[in-house]
Amino acid sequence: MLALARITPIRSSPQRLKQLHLGGWLASLLLFGGFMCWRVSLTGQWLDVLPFGLAWVAAGSYFLLRRKELKWPSKIYFGFWFSYPLVMAVAFLADRILFVIVSVPLVAFLPHNVYFKSQYCVIQDGARGLIAPRILELLTPIGFVLERHEGVTQNFDFAPDSIVTATVLPASKPGEAIVKIITNRGPERVIFER
Repeated sequence: MLALARITPIRSSPQRLKQLHLGGWLASLLLFGGFMCWRVSLTGQWLDVLPFGLAWVAAGSYFLLRRKELKWPSKIYFGFWFSYPLVMAVAFLADRILFVIVSVPLVAFLPHNVYFKSQYCVIQDGARGLIAPRILELLTPIGFVLERHEGVTQNFDFAPDSIVTATVLPASKPGEAIVKIITNRGPERVIFER
């Protein structure tokens, strides 16, 4: 709109913008009427929107050029067309920001499924998305209130609900923990990596 309002022929006769706005509205109403009566529309997805978009840009540009000379009803009408995209952008961003502010604490406090817990280790669900593969996380308790996150794994082929016992074995390299897990099917050796 700002660029359109700076073009010299349009700046010299802003009434053309008003006519363009009204013509865009008329074309939009004709397209709407044609669709409602005969189920006929322009070819393509965006061609139907073009007259309305043209009317929108013309009204916003007209407001930019003539805002000081307009009377209050015209100022409100054309000012709406100019400020509506800004209001929608702010509403769109505010919606996303408020969603994050409200949902992050809720998701953070959701309990993890704990599949095995002993005084030496805890095996539970790790953080994951809705369609991501299941992740197991290994924790080792430190005292009464602290725990160390030893690592996570996706490489297992047993049902986590079937864990009977788990024993942490000495690791062969730094940054990994090896756990001997006994399930209903038998023993498994799982590597948890940081």
